[in-house]
Amino acid sequence: MKRVARNTLVGFALTAGLMTLCVFIRPDGLDVNRGFSYFGDYRNTVVLYSAAFILYAYVLWRASEAPGFANGAERLLSLALKVMTVLVIGLVITPSNLVDSIHVFFGTALFLTQFVVSCWTAGWLSPGKINALLVVLETVSGLAAFYYLQKSSGFLLQSQAVFQLGFGILFVRLLAARA
Repeated sequence: MKRVARNTLVGFALTAGLMTLCVFIRPDGLDVNRGFSYFGDYRNTVVLYSAAFILYAYVLWRASEAPGFANGAERLLSLALKVMTVLVIGLVITPSNLVDSIHVFFGTALFLTQFVVSCWTAGWLSPGKINALLVVLETVSGLAAFYYLQKSSGFLLQSQAVFQLGFGILFVRLLAARA
């Protein structure tokens, strides 16, 4: 599991790096309140955006296949990771500028699944103060993302990034604790 945790951390970091490149290419994405999806709508960032999300989906799928998730209740975690993989791919294949309601469905379902997994992780699989604080961080940033999703301006991208950071840290901590 330690190797899985390391590979997952590297995959999450590469995903964040690709999305950061998108921000450098189109910094206006920070102001338009379209979240990460903004970068999937433009020719000069769509390849990086798609690569980031496909890499993220791959990392989730590989983690779902970890040996420690083959038995008992943790099989549910494996299933949840596979569901997240499908939702991430759904985000890539439904550009927000073409099929926004379906894209929003995939994104909302992804965040809710991640939040449930985080609560389950922090409350049962790997309890502790740091994990509880990460769930609080996800709660606040997730509520902010939901709030800004409805607005024409705001901090949707930033709140999504904080939520994903919280989820990523919590998940890698879970994998490392299972090593």
